[in-house]
Amino acid sequence: MITKITDEIYLDKAQNGARTLFNLFNYRLLDGVKGDKESYFLIDFNEDPQVFYEIELIDAYDLLAMYHVKCDKDFIVERICALIYGEEEEV
Repeated sequence: MITKITDEIYLDKAQNGARTLFNLFNYRLLDGVKGDKESYFLIDFNEDPQVFYEIELIDAYDLLAMYHVKCDKDFIVERICALIYGEEEEV
């Protein structure tokens, strides 16, 4: 599941710090911490201004795993677009 959020919500949920997990083309995957709660974010730089999304742990983990095992970058972008635009992924 993915939810479009404002940059203010992102800053609030990452007030104890955020770290970039990866940058791929015009997308950035991050995690952020507020107190003991960790959140996961995707930033889409294709839009002006950039668009912030909050994503679930499982989706963040899937994207990060694909990135680190050197999956085809276009495939990862397709997965990101499927999350953002709600397209069903073919397996």
